[in-house]
Amino acid sequence: MVDDTAFHIDRFSGFVELQKPGIKDAIFDAGLELTDFGEWIRDGNIYRLADVRQLPKVLADDEAREILLGGGPRSIEKAVKRLEQKAGPVPPDRTTLEAASLHQLAQVLARRLNDLPYSEVRALKNREAPDAGDQLRALEDLSEQLQGFLQDVRE
Repeated sequence: MVDDTAFHIDRFSGFVELQKPGIKDAIFDAGLELTDFGEWIRDGNIYRLADVRQLPKVLADDEAREILLGGGPRSIEKAVKRLEQKAGPVPPDRTTLEAASLHQLAQVLARRLNDLPYSEVRALKNREAPDAGDQLRALEDLSEQLQGFLQDVRE
């Protein structure tokens, strides 16, 4: 979307996410256009750019779609939250980390990383916590495992 405001390069990865399978189709199937998507990114309706992956679910549900289209900053997050509420409470046998699906764990971890206070990031970076080394090794191991996994499933 070209106008007199400067393009924010930090919003670019939202357009990378748009190229993933099913995202454009979901937009078109909902009777919308790519200009709508550009406006959502520009206006902050989709703030966390990873939330672009949620568009197929949000646009497929009438109520969630209206929440997104109603606008406002982070409206996709509100729409996703509504979908979660509609799905109902998590069954008691699904409340442990061990029982959670890979998808559930990934969503929670992504949200936690995004919402991590800078003071915690700084403390980890400066090795202020006694177990900072263990935490970093665990995160590095997770990163390596995830990269290998993604490489396998993309082939």
